[in-house]
Amino acid sequence: MRGEHTAARRRLLREILNRQRIEKQGELVAILGSAGYRATQATISRDLAAIGAEKALMPDGRDRYVEGAGEASARRRQPMLVSVLQSYLVSLAPSDNLLVVRTLPAGAGPVAAALDGAGLAGVLGTVAGDDTVLVITKRKDGASALRRRLEEMLR
Repeated sequence: MRGEHTAARRRLLREILNRQRIEKQGELVAILGSAGYRATQATISRDLAAIGAEKALMPDGRDRYVEGAGEASARRRQPMLVSVLQSYLVSLAPSDNLLVVRTLPAGAGPVAAALDGAGLAGVLGTVAGDDTVLVITKRKDGASALRRRLEEMLR
């Protein structure tokens, strides 16, 4: 439940950063609060790091938070994914464009959040239960490739 809440909050955080100019973390605390997510500045700071958001200087000379994009940003988030997988992963089972990720009990939320936050190419999204994450890939044969990539990351 907690991991699902974190993943949902981070998805909303991404949407906010893509829609609005956010200059201070306090703005995010207020916006998320009005959407029903109680979060402290420290929580927001961790969430921003998890999704790869950084302050960037805009052409008008003002800073704003932007979600990290591109391969370099994704690489920075992958150590977190590796750590979470090492802690919770039980098995990976591909089927066409679906990868079933089995975890320890209550591990699905953190694994789904880490997968979503890692920005892995070819991943459309995740659905988490208690001990199972369903990862949906773009390509029909994407699950097998994703499984190999995750296994390589864990070596």
